[in-house]
Amino acid sequence: MSSKIRILHIATSLTTGGAEVMLLRLIRCSLALSDNYEHEVISIGQKAEIGTQLEELGINVRALDLNSNLANPFLLFRLKKWVAASNPDAVQTWMYHGDLIGGIGTRMAGSYPLSWGIHNTVLVPGVHRRSTIWISQWSARLSKTIPDRIHCCSEASKEVHAAIGYDESKMVVIPNGTDMSLFTPNQEAGIRLRKEMDIPPEAYVIGMVARFDPAKDHENFVKAAGLLSDLCEEEVHFVLCGLGCDWDNTELAAWVDDAGIREHLHPLGLRTDIPLLMNAFDILAISSEGEAFPLVAGEAMATGVPCVVTDVGDSSIIVADTGEVVPPKDSEALAKGFAKMIQLGKEGLAEKGRQARNRIEQEYRLEVITQKYENHWREMIEEKSGS
Repeated sequence: MSSKIRILHIATSLTTGGAEVMLLRLIRCSLALSDNYEHEVISIGQKAEIGTQLEELGINVRALDLNSNLANPFLLFRLKKWVAASNPDAVQTWMYHGDLIGGIGTRMAGSYPLSWGIHNTVLVPGVHRRSTIWISQWSARLSKTIPDRIHCCSEASKEVHAAIGYDESKMVVIPNGTDMSLFTPNQEAGIRLRKEMDIPPEAYVIGMVARFDPAKDHENFVKAAGLLSDLCEEEVHFVLCGLGCDWDNTELAAWVDDAGIREHLHPLGLRTDIPLLMNAFDILAISSEGEAFPLVAGEAMATGVPCVVTDVGDSSIIVADTGEVVPPKDSEALAKGFAKMIQLGKEGLAEKGRQARNRIEQEYRLEVITQKYENHWREMIEEKSGS
């Protein structure tokens, strides 16, 4: 092993998603903590926006540009060649396609220490692609032979994947981390952004930050928002932020009109100022029917915003007693969760927000999580070398 430990990351894609953002932040934090690690990244898909940001950090990023033809043998041989040329001390794969294709390509190249990375919990037919479900099933069968370790981002994902046949003896849980310097309370930003959205300062704001996707269950959120007026008298506004969350989305617009909340709902579409935008919220909502470890919960909590979340993945563990946890796909329960938090008043919510930030600081700070990854890689390398 050279003086620097070389880690090769192989990801399904480098578009903006939870796992991809965690990869970016992990590498950025690792570089900031020490000069002990070098990182390279290969995307099974395209470089996309996360790939561009990685390159701006000086990271070598390559993309196989796979669209749908998983049986393309030339792709595997190209990947084998790239892995061998990198000659890493360890390989960390990310997400199902990255695990399976990256794992096979790595094993074709040599006996490099290899850790798979699982960032999902339940895969739902009709919500997730059939190819993704198929790949997870094949990966379960191959988990006993291809990876040396399997990293799960949540306790829930570990339990679910062990149940479908993944080798539990190789599994370790390392949760996602939050950058406390990026996500921090900023009252001035909150006031300014509320003015931009024409939201009165005395109103309550419930925000949801998620791309428009069946797994995020925006319909559940909109229905709960419509029910809330029957549960509390306070003026409440709702902010949706994420790809596809705009008035051009006719499906979303129809739900909003059915719920009768158009005048109080603000769909912002894709934004790049999420750390500032969070400060405009009194409450962050997660209405998903499936998550592993929702990054956005930690980000909101670090900003001092308490959460109302559905009981999926490790959401309840993250939030603990700093917010409310309700069953998934239950709009009435979600609305009651919102109402219970609003009943605390502005000061009560602020106190919950302080508790939430303290919890993230103690349990999920990015620097601590990055060191756990680095220890994970070091242990895997030592085990493989027999030292």
